[in-house]
Amino acid sequence: MKPEYFRQNEELIPLVLLVASATFAVLMMVKTTSFFAASAKAEHVVKRAVEQNGSNAEDIEEIVAEASAIADELKKGSLFVPPAPKPGHPVTAVLGILGDEALIRGKWYKAGDKVRDAKIVAIEPTQVRIEWQGVEKVFAPNQAASSSGSIWSRSTGRSAKVVAQAKGSPQKLAEMVQIGRRESLGAGQQLSDEQIAKLEQKAEKQRLAIEKKELQKASAAYKKSVQTGQRKAAAQKKKTPSDIRKAKEKAAGKKTVRLTQK
Repeated sequence: MKPEYFRQNEELIPLVLLVASATFAVLMMVKTTSFFAASAKAEHVVKRAVEQNGSNAEDIEEIVAEASAIADELKKGSLFVPPAPKPGHPVTAVLGILGDEALIRGKWYKAGDKVRDAKIVAIEPTQVRIEWQGVEKVFAPNQAASSSGSIWSRSTGRSAKVVAQAKGSPQKLAEMVQIGRRESLGAGQQLSDEQIAKLEQKAEKQRLAIEKKELQKASAAYKKSVQTGQRKAAAQKKKTPSDIRKAKEKAAGKKTVRLTQK
């Protein structure tokens, strides 16, 4: 048996269900319409933003590609690893200077030559100026000698200090050439017997050139003194007897004045 309430309202129940179904259908249509409307509106907003920005899809792809490349590089290298140290100066020391040549790394170089990436600007009597990466640095042989911390010698035990003989003049002393002993040159910088013989020959030529200059200076000084003596003798001969007498009287007067003062 059906309850009394349902029996009295059998016709009302289908109507309520129909109204509820219609209401749900309307709500679903409203939701669907609003979704499509929002999508169209968002697409329109994006297009307007792109037009205002002045960039297109290709530009965006290029920007993203650059950022991706940078990100890939960062992934390859660790951010916490310190950068690799910069390469040092190709020239660590100048071992000797002989005339217009400088001994660097066991080889002789002239002004204008290059030692790896470094360029030799000038070779002076006491120092060598070398340019590297736009910076000019000065090297002197005495710096290499002090850094070695020992007296230079050959492997045979006898002295290999090749010096252009210079006596008395700092300028000549500046022309001295010193060759470091093999152990102090380090790996790859050892001097062979042929190089040492070449050094000795150059030092001998330098010594002979200095002696020649000394002889020329002494000869010039002697000639000058002889010419001065000849001029004095000629001037003495030109004096008249009266001039000689006056000079003697003047000298005698000076002696008399001195005796009077005493």
